Amino acid sequence: MFSKDTVAIRVNSNLKHWTRLQYLPADDFFFGDYLSWWFDGFNFLMGIGDKVFAVGHYGGVWQYNTQINSWDRIGTFPEQMPSVPLVFAVNGKGCCIGNGHCWQYDPVTNQWARKNDPPDYIHDPLVINNKVYLRSTNNQLLAFDPSTDSYTQKNNLPNLGNALSGLFVVNGEGYYIGETGQCWKYDTGTDSWQQKAGFSLPGSVYNTSSFSLNNYGYIIGDLNLAAYNDNQLMRLWRYDPSLNQWNQFEEDYPGYGAYYINTISLNGIVYAGLGYNNGDVNAIDFWSFKE
Repeated sequence: MFSKDTVAIRVNSNLKHWTRLQYLPADDFFFGDYLSWWFDGFNFLMGIGDKVFAVGHYGGVWQYNTQINSWDRIGTFPEQMPSVPLVFAVNGKGCCIGNGHCWQYDPVTNQWARKNDPPDYIHDPLVINNKVYLRSTNNQLLAFDPSTDSYTQKNNLPNLGNALSGLFVVNGEGYYIGETGQCWKYDTGTDSWQQKAGFSLPGSVYNTSSFSLNNYGYIIGDLNLAAYNDNQLMRLWRYDPSLNQWNQFEEDYPGYGAYYINTISLNGIVYAGLGYNNGDVNAIDFWSFKE
């Protein structure tokens, strides 16, 4: 990605569910010398409780103030990593796993603590009942218990392919959507899998991000690369587990990014943004989503 000296703004009025919030600080999230970048030049979000944090490609940690719609720098990420870490929150603390290391962030003390390293390459976290379920190599599923700082082998996932289209938690049950749209529900109580209605569309969906809100699961994606190639909007789809049904949502994602969009769901509000566009330019717009 290459930094520019201008920020493109997409104007989209009459939005019902999306609200534009304060842009991320340009000096930490947009401009810069790629030789000094952390995380391969990417930025990322982290949500803990009702707090939103962002980490820039120089390692700066920023907190979003929901009362006055502004960002404040509060510290520095504890380790320079070659790529974006795996990020999740559990029991009121955030966890970032990358470069083979696990760091835990306490928003009360604003301190980072090194935890036990994961036993394998892991990704795709589902936080359910104060534990984190993680996909590892060969479709193995590991349960991470932060209270004991330990990992436990669970029943293997079905074959979902090399990449996921989405993952979310609804009503205490986890959902993984594979790269071809197959959808599987995981029950932590029985450690079992059940196939559900597939996320099938008339075309291919790329560059997805997913979240849950109000007992629904959502996927943002680029249908046939129209957003990345033609500057069209990223589409938004919703899954209703009570009906076992997928539908396109009434409003698409209005943000500027077309790849590696970040989404976090906190207390009935989803925050989304970042990523980059088809000119390999970082997007620093920031949005909230409500139903």
